[in-house]
Formats: sequence, structure tokens, C-alpha cells
Amino acid sequence: MERKKKNKILTFLIAVIFSIVIFPSITRAASLYFSPSYGTYNVGSEFYVSVYVSSTDQAMNAVSGIVSFPPDKLEVTSLSKCKSIVSFWVKDPYFSDNLGTGHFEGVVINPGYTGTMGKIVTIGFKVKSAGQAKLTFSSASVLANDGKGTNILTNLGTASFILSNSTQEEKETTIPKIETPSIFGGPSAPVIISSTHPDSNQWYSNSSPEFTWDVSPDIISDRLLVSKKSQAKPGVVYTPPINSKSISNLPDGVWYFYVQLRNKNGWGGIAQKRFLIDTQPPQPFQITINNHGDSTNPSPDLYFNTTDSVSGLKYYSVQIDDREYSPVTLGKNCHQGGFYYQIPAQKSGKHNVIVKVVDGANNETVETADFVVKPINHPVITDLPEKLIVGNTLIVKGKSDYPGATVRIFISKQGEIMASPMPYTTQVNQDGTWTYIHPNNLKEGVYEIWADVVDSRGAVSDATSRSTLRVTLPTFIKIGKIAINYLTVIITLLVLIIGIIFFIFYVWYKISSWRRRLRKETAEANKDIIRILRHLRNEIEQRIEYLDGKPGLNQEEKQMKKDLEKALAISRKSISKEIKDIDQDINKS
Repeated sequence: MERKKKNKILTFLIAVIFSIVIFPSITRAASLYFSPSYGTYNVGSEFYVSVYVSSTDQAMNAVSGIVSFPPDKLEVTSLSKCKSIVSFWVKDPYFSDNLGTGHFEGVVINPGYTGTMGKIVTIGFKVKSAGQAKLTFSSASVLANDGKGTNILTNLGTASFILSNSTQEEKETTIPKIETPSIFGGPSAPVIISSTHPDSNQWYSNSSPEFTWDVSPDIISDRLLVSKKSQAKPGVVYTPPINSKSISNLPDGVWYFYVQLRNKNGWGGIAQKRFLIDTQPPQPFQITINNHGDSTNPSPDLYFNTTDSVSGLKYYSVQIDDREYSPVTLGKNCHQGGFYYQIPAQKSGKHNVIVKVVDGANNETVETADFVVKPINHPVITDLPEKLIVGNTLIVKGKSDYPGATVRIFISKQGEIMASPMPYTTQVNQDGTWTYIHPNNLKEGVYEIWADVVDSRGAVSDATSRSTLRVTLPTFIKIGKIAINYLTVIITLLVLIIGIIFFIFYVWYKISSWRRRLRKETAEANKDIIRILRHLRNEIEQRIEYLDGKPGLNQEEKQMKKDLEKALAISRKSISKEIKDIDQDINKS
């Protein structure tokens, strides 16, 4: 019997060893689960659910997943990385209320994580409406720290929550019986409409609701009730009936308005209209700005904490300096409680931050705070030429206190209007040196060059002082293997230009002298022609008298003389015109 027992034990041990050797992957299992995984919450309240990983047999070093939730029942108020085992996030956790999803993906640095309660992320939810809300993983993976990225995820948990309209006051109150319509033909329950509080699931800051309902001619009376109870019997009777009701200055909270109609057959069904009132803004709060002991930190954290006991907090907006408000998703502050928000990288100097908190009824509380970002040390330019020949490459060298940072080099030409020149960039080497080689050839002129540095956090230094660079033409022109001095070229050109000017002046002088001489000769020729014609006229007259033998002229002779004088006048006029045209042509030329 004893031997048989020993054989059974031996067989069991062999089976265990065999299973470990043959099926080692069975023990390599990881799971993702929610905590808490169940609970009951009221509409308008907030609660938090954390995603955990369990990997007890093998270290894991990467995790990712998509959490699905019903967007008609829940909305995400925050995604917190507080106390997460994740060391590096591939992408910051984010969510979509429209799709009902929350996303996370991160890495746990070597040696990874082994344990049962490795917190990944915490999701804050706000209850939108009553019902049941189930959380599931629509996709997920847990990778082993084995150098192969083996997916060891074998189990995905779920969570289920009951969402209720009930309040503590309602739970402690005995629910009265609701009267049903009379079996003899009592009227149906009317439809209640509110112009001030139309949506029964929406909070309103108006404390004076108004209601209307239809009343048919057969209605004898009606009775109303305003109560915080979700089930109640109206008791205030109006005869004749009314079809509207206004109520003033109700306290904050969840309310119900009831209407019941009566005809000759009796009271009918009871109509109910829920309405939500919140007139008070969220509680005042203080903003704490934490730069984590570094006055040059360009992205300090904002810490603050506030509550709204009625409608709950709806969203937060942050404004930096004079920019527009930007709705933000806040994380839970791991150390001080409340919320935190990391400010985007800011330039050095004094900044003003405004935090606005809005509750479910759109009441808001605004707080402000100031913070100062000091500049980091500016780079030093150690090598920059004072002069540069056109066509040569500009090389600037320097030092910086921040290896791996980005040095920005600014180049501005004097005389050009440039409000903000585009910077050129280069990286700081691990030994703190940096070199910038300009990609283009600078044109002739005077330039100003300065630089600053931007570290990996986005912190920016002050700019260095501006240095002057003169870009000039080269002293020699090189044609093949022959180098010609620029001064020689310029003197030669000047001599040629001066020679051309003297030649033009000489030609102009000669032409002007020729014009003057020709004009003088033309005038003398004109005078000689006039004198000759006058003499010719007198000579003709004398010859006529001589041939006739008589003094004076007879009638025929006089006519002959006139014809001759006319011919001479025409000749004189024609000759004078030709001489004048010649003179004008000379002046034009």
C-alpha cells in the first residue's frame, strides 16, 4: 500500500515536470483588468476606474489597449498616468467621447514588470444617464520582456456599473402609490413641456422653471405637485383647470413636476417631468504652479482642486497670456490631490494663466496666477569672420551648455526690411560645440548675425549680441589661370570711357565748326544772288531804252519790263527758298 502511494506521488511529480518542460508557455500568462469592476453611481456624479496588468510568471515591458464604454451613459473627464508602471508612453493616453473609447500604449523599461497590480492608467468618468454601463477591452496586448516582443496576454477583464437617478433622500422615503386612470374613462396623463428646462438630463442654472400642458374641454380640474421625490402623488387641485405653471426660486437639486387631470369619470394618469437646477458655480480654488525646482522649466505644472456638489464638474479651460481659452483634459495629481495640467512650452518671461472650471449647468469659476520662466544660458559664437568674399561659404562655430540642443542662427542684411528672419538651425555636439555651414552664397552687403539655443524641453535662451559681417567682391578676377587685379580692370575701363568721351567731343566740335562755316557761306551767297538780280533788272531796263532810241518806255515796252521783273522776282523767291532749306538742313544735322 505504501509502495503504491509512493508510485502515485512519483507519477504526479513526473507529470508536473513534463508539463513544465513541454508546455512552458502555459505559465507565461498576463491579464488586464479593471478596478473597481462594479459599483453604483448617480447621474451627474464622477468616479474613477484604473486599468491594471497582472504578470506573475514573466516580466512584461510593453502594454497597449483600447477601453470601450457606452458614450450615452458615460463621458470621460480625465485620463491620469499617476503612479503608472509605464516608464515611456508611445503616445499620451487619449479618449473619444463620441466613439466611447480610451486609448493607451506604453513601455516599461528593463527589467520590466512582474506582479499582480501594475497600474497602467486611471480613467475618470462622469455619469450622463441612468442604466447599466459596461467597460470592456476592444483590443489589447501585453508583451514579454524577452527580446522578442512575445504577446503573453491571455485574459481580459470587464467591469459593470449601475447608474441611477436616485438620491439618498429618495432612498429613505417611502414610495407612495401612483393613482392609475379610472377604469370608467379617466383622462390619460398629459405631456408636460418646459421652455426653461426642456431636457430632463440637462442641468440648468435657472431656478424658476415654467411648465405647460394641454387641457381638453372635457377636463373639470387638475392637480399639481413639485417634489424631489421620483414617485409622488399631486395634491394641489385647480378648478377650473389650468394649463401652465411657473415656480420661482427653487433650491438646487433634482426636482420632479407632476400633473394629473380629472374629467367626469374621475382622475386620470399622472404625468411626471424631471428637471435639474444648479445655480451655484464650482467652489473657489487656488492655483499652484510647480516648475519642479527649475526656474528655466518652460512647461510647469498647474495644480488645483475644486468640486461642485450639485451638477458636478463638466470641463476645464486654460488660457495662457492673451490666447484663447482651450478646453483641456486634466490628470489626477499623484502627490497633492486634485488635478494637474502641464502648460505647453512657453518663452522666457512673465506669463499669466487663467483656469476656468465649468459645472454641469454651465456655471463657471475663474482663477488666475502668474509664473516666470527664466531663460537658459545663451550660446557663444567663437568663430565668425568679419569679412567674406562673394562666393565663399559662411561657417559659424560656437559653444553651448546643452549637448543635443538646437542652436538657431539668424542672418539679416542691413537695409532690408525683415520683421522676423527665419532661423537656420544646427545641433549641439556632445562636447558642447556646434558648427553651422550656410547652404547658400551671400550676396554683397553688410549682414548682422546672432543666435539662441532651444533645449529638449523647449526652453529658449536669450539671443547673443549681434555681430557684423561684410560680404565683398574679390580683389582679383580669375580667368583660367590668369588672375587680374580688380583695380587694374577698373582703371582700364575708366581710361576707355574718358577716351570715348574726348572722341565724341572732338567729332561734335568739328561738326559744329562745319555748320557755322556753311551757314556763313550760305548767307553770303544769298546776298550775292539778290545783288545780281537787282543789277540784272536795271541792266535790262537800260537795254530796252537803248534799243528804242527814245527816252522812257512805250506801252509795249512797259509790259515787257513787267514780265521780265516778274520772272526775276519768281527766280529770286525760288532761289531764296532753296537757300533757306539748305540752311535748315544744316541746322538739323
